[in-house]
This record gives sequence, structure tokens and C-alpha cells, in this order.
Amino acid sequence: MGRRKYLLVFLVLAVYCNGISHAEKRNPLKDPRICGRPQCHETNNKFRYQQYRLYKYDYSMYVKTHFSGSGENSSELHLIAAVEIDFPKPCQGLLKLHSIEVRDRPLPVVEEQDFEYGADYVEPPPEVELHPKSDVISEELMRFELKFAFHDGVVGEICHEEEEPVWTLNLKRGILSSFQNSMPRFDIDYHTTETDVSGVCDVSYTMSGSKGTSLTIRKTKDIASCKRRYKTNSLIQTVPYEFRPNYVAWPILNSTSYCNISVDNFVYKEAICYERHQLVPFSNGQAGAVTESFSKLTLADEESYTPEEQNVDDEYEIQKRSSLIYDHTPSARDSHDEIKASRELLKELCRQGFPDIQRNFPDVFLNFLSTTRVLSLTALSQLLYRSKSICDNGK
Repeated sequence: MGRRKYLLVFLVLAVYCNGISHAEKRNPLKDPRICGRPQCHETNNKFRYQQYRLYKYDYSMYVKTHFSGSGENSSELHLIAAVEIDFPKPCQGLLKLHSIEVRDRPLPVVEEQDFEYGADYVEPPPEVELHPKSDVISEELMRFELKFAFHDGVVGEICHEEEEPVWTLNLKRGILSSFQNSMPRFDIDYHTTETDVSGVCDVSYTMSGSKGTSLTIRKTKDIASCKRRYKTNSLIQTVPYEFRPNYVAWPILNSTSYCNISVDNFVYKEAICYERHQLVPFSNGQAGAVTESFSKLTLADEESYTPEEQNVDDEYEIQKRSSLIYDHTPSARDSHDEIKASRELLKELCRQGFPDIQRNFPDVFLNFLSTTRVLSLTALSQLLYRSKSICDNGK
């Protein structure tokens, strides 16, 4: 009887503690089923994205790093995808990716020509093969859909699954950053501060004119003014703070960032963004180490649906909320190279630390911590389990 009583008390305490732990993760000012602010103001909106209407965009981007002015040596990554943006609730959007292809070279542009009898046959350009990791990247990007708060163009937060990898979220942050627009109206120039994948930056919107029924806008971002943009990797735990917010230190990068935006029928018709970052040290004018990125988001189609067709779930609770700011958390890596390097450094620690600590022990210890911090929990557990067999004092 006594055992049953203690067991019942233990179960009650366990359930109570679990409830407290779960409640601590919740923000009392947030609705657990709504991404963003609980209240949505739908009056006087410059955007007219409709609820239960699917907006299908073609997305393409590339990143290129090269030494400008010193030949053709470069490293490139090209990605194309279909982006679906949906608004199942007022002021709440849903981002989905599919049909993703990754290459290390751009696809050739083929112009259609009418073939005339007797004319010389022109061989089509060779097909560019997919990147060896294209299928893996595509699978990870399509595995999770992403909810986001959308208050008349401002993406206040993103709401995602706990299990979604950091790198896939960062890529989606980039897409939503090009989709964000904080102008009060489309017909006036506007200067403000925005939070996006680059950090908290000063931006300016300038009316460029009109083309047919579309308004064209130039969005320029001052990268040098961005805060919360960089990350320092250190083994010492620190707390970030802002020091002299009106002071900008000499930047190590000379950066340019802008987007050409086309708005038609109160929705984004096209957004073309370009960034260029040049390493200032050892540069000579435009020559030097340069990284360029280009992205293009083009509206391809619109399609209406009913909530029953898309299985809209209003009872789903938000698991995790984040901002658009780039997440510098390193992804866990369990490749053979990292695990092997950790084992070798553990052996070196044993040699340098026993029976007497050698002069190089601190350097080896720091290298060991830097290598093992990127391993997953499973890999770390295996390393701990096998540490006794790796060396005598490994555990």
C-alpha cells in the first residue's frame, strides 16, 4: 500500500513538472496556434494577398566566390525551386518549396529557333548535371513547411518545427527577406530599419516608375549599418550587447545590396535581389576576393482552394518561434572526417596529458573542443562510450 502511495505521488509530481517545463517554453503574450501577434489589423493594407489562394513563384539563386581580376577561378552554387506562398489565416503565411535542383554551374540559356531545310544543324549545349548532393538538399528543404507572420509586408517572426535543420531555415529566411516590404504605401519613398536575414539594417525604398500595370521599386540596404549580423565563435560563454549604436566600426567587407521589385495588382510580381561583398584587405579597386549572390522570385501562377482541399489545421500548436535573422548555430556533423579527427585528438590529449602535462596540452585541448562541438549527441555518446578503448585515460 505504501509503495502504491509513493508511486502515485511520484507520477503526479512528474506530470506537474512536465507541465511547468512545457509552459516555460510558451510566451504568455502569444497565441500558441497563431504565428505572430494575436491581433491582426487588416484595414488599409497595401498588399492584397487573399486568404485560401495559393501564390506560385519561380525561384532561382546563385552564390559565386572568386578572385576578381585574377582569372576564372571561382566556386559557384546554383539553385532553382518552385515556391508556394499561402495565407490560410489573416496576417499568417505558409511557405513551401518543391521541384528543387542544385548545380555547380548555371543552366545554359537556349533560344528557340525555327529550323529551315538545308540549314546547318547546331548542336544544343551540353546538359549541366545536378550536384551530387542535389537530392539530399531537395529532400531536406521540402521536408518541412514554414509558417510566418505577415503584417502588410513585414515578416515579424517565423514558426517552425524543432527538428528542422538550421541551414534549411536560413535559406528560407533568405527567400522571405526578399519577400518582405515595410513601406506604408507603394507610391512614396520610404526610409526605415528592417530585420531580415542580414540583421537589423537601414533600408530605403525608392519609386523607380511604372511598367504597364506594374509599379517598380528599388530597395537598397546599407549593410554597413547592420547590427546582429556577425557571430564570434568562442569557447568562452559571452552575452551579446550593443555598444554605441550610432558608431560603425571600419568594415572588413565592402558590401552592396539592393532589390528591384515589381508590384502588380497589390501583390509581388517579381523581386530580383543582388549582393556583392568584397574583402577590403588586400583589395585594389574592384579587384580582390569577392562573393556575389543573386536571387529572383517571379510570380508564375495563382490558384484558389478551399480549406478542406488543403487540410488546414487550426489546432496545430507552434513548436518554435524565431526571427528572420541568420542563425549562426553550426549544424551537427557526423561525417567520418569529424569523428576520426575527434578520436585522433583524444589520443593526442592522452599523450600530452599523462603522466605529466606537456606544453602543447592546452592547444590540443582547444582543438578537441572545437572539433567535438559540431558532433551530434549520438556521435558524442559513441565517442564517450569508446573513449576507454581509444586510450587508457580517454574517459
